[in-house]
Order: sequence, then structure tokens, then C-alpha cells
Amino acid sequence: MNAGDFGDRLEVLELVETSLGTWEWVWLQTVWAKAEHQNYRSLVSNNSILQRSTRFTVHANTNITLHNALIFATGGGGHCHISDINMDKPGFYILTAAFVEHQNCECRRTETGMGVLNRPDVVELDPLVFPGILAEKYLRQSQGEPMSYSEYRYMLVTPKAIELEIGELVEVGGKLCQVAVAHLLDPYKNEYEVVMRWDN
Repeated sequence: MNAGDFGDRLEVLELVETSLGTWEWVWLQTVWAKAEHQNYRSLVSNNSILQRSTRFTVHANTNITLHNALIFATGGGGHCHISDINMDKPGFYILTAAFVEHQNCECRRTETGMGVLNRPDVVELDPLVFPGILAEKYLRQSQGEPMSYSEYRYMLVTPKAIELEIGELVEVGGKLCQVAVAHLLDPYKNEYEVVMRWDN
């Protein structure tokens, strides 16, 4: 490859707990890459629809793992989720990345203890604030007697450090969701099925 091929600037991000209970993507390093837009789409979540993808070739001395995220600085900006790192070509890493929109998420947490007369006492804890990716799964509409309701089910993809419990309420981009199912086996990310319901 020619040195002139590496004309695209990538900002490599890492997840950092900037204060107690608050996680953010922060700048780690800047690298130069060769960007190639792909005709196919890439997976952000194993349980949702595909996203538009790009392939970046970077030098192998770059310290990038699947725990990182990217900003495609010279491509008009935009966050990228790294879905694969191919190390087969000597001296280079080939990154497959999907363009995503990171959402600001806030998990509202409570703790139930024993209060006066041994009655349950619910105490609000400090919220967990973190970046996440909301991927569409499906919409369902149900007609019952005498009312109908709609249900949106999304996949909330979070960095591996973020752990949510079933039933917890999470505000994602201003929308309140409930965690319904957790998929935790991926070593680099967690996927949570979150549900929004409302009456029609």
C-alpha cells in the first residue's frame, strides 16, 4: 500500500468512568486510515437489523481492540462501532465498522431494604449513566378488549463494562424503556432487549 492511501483520520475512543457511575467515550489516539465504503451492511447486534458499514485499513502498530469505538473524522464525522478486526495482512489491521448513533443512557436504580415495622423501604440510588447504541428489533400492535396497545422492542448495545438487571428502567435518548432480556455472552459488548409500551 502507498502512504498516500492513508488519508482518512480516525479518532480512537476508549470507555472511561469519568465520575462515580458515569461512563463516557473519551479520546485515546488519532490514527490515519484507508477508508473503503462497503455495499453490504454490518452487524451491531446479533438480534437486530444491519447497519451501513465501512472498512478501515490501519497500520498494525495501532492499539485498537473491539472494546474501542471510532469517530470517522474526515468522513463527515460519525461514530463507528467496530464489529471485526482482521489481522491476516502482515503489517496492517483491517477494521470492519458500522456507522451508529450513540445515545445517552441513564439507568434508574433502586434498592429495597427493611424500614419501620419491617416494611419494605425503597431507596433511590445514584443513576448509572453510559453511552449505548439503540438498534431496531420489531414493533407489535395488539388489540384487546376494550383497548389496544403498541410495543416497540429495541436492542440496546452497551460496552462490556455496563451491566443492567432485568426489569430496570433505562432512559435512552429521552425515551423510557424497561430491560426485558439480557444477552451477555459476547466478550466485547452486552445486548439488552428493551421494551416501550403505550396505549393506542
